[in-house]
Amino acid sequence: MENQKKTKQESQTKPSASASTKRFVRPITVLNTTTTLLRKLGLPNLPIKIRARSLDKILGTHDVNTQTAKQIPLLLANPVIVFESTHKDGSLVIVSDNFNDNGNAFIGALRPGSKDTHIYINEIPSAYHKDDKSSIKNWFDKGLLRYVNKKRSQKWLQSAGLQLPLEEAASDNSNILTEE
Repeated sequence: MENQKKTKQESQTKPSASASTKRFVRPITVLNTTTTLLRKLGLPNLPIKIRARSLDKILGTHDVNTQTAKQIPLLLANPVIVFESTHKDGSLVIVSDNFNDNGNAFIGALRPGSKDTHIYINEIPSAYHKDDKSSIKNWFDKGLLRYVNKKRSQKWLQSAGLQLPLEEAASDNSNILTEE
């Protein structure tokens, strides 16, 4: 009887990327190389990978559905907006045009040059739907904007319910890249 309870409880838990082993789990390759845009923004040309514990956090704690998690390579390769991270370690915050049912944009962090055993990688330490839109406004106000896709940003601003002069900022500042 106790074994039946245990089996039922185990089957109801969410699977994890690192579950069932205590052995070393290699990071999962998301992109084999860094995109041209991300290289222009200062990331080294290294594989982009995600560690199993980060993927567990994304799927569990951050409650991102599997379909969105599978789109991470596309979302990173085709951002709407990119900010410099407030962590001052060269990390970038990638903002996508994927929104959840609550209207929160999916964002991901990229940390350059993390050590993975014997090689360096660009690591995705976290990704989630950002529910605090004031953070995005604060990043903009602090001058952390690094890239804006002018063609898609207006629709994104409407979907996010934000009013930011992204296009004007990009036109006024040669340090902010655009898709042109």
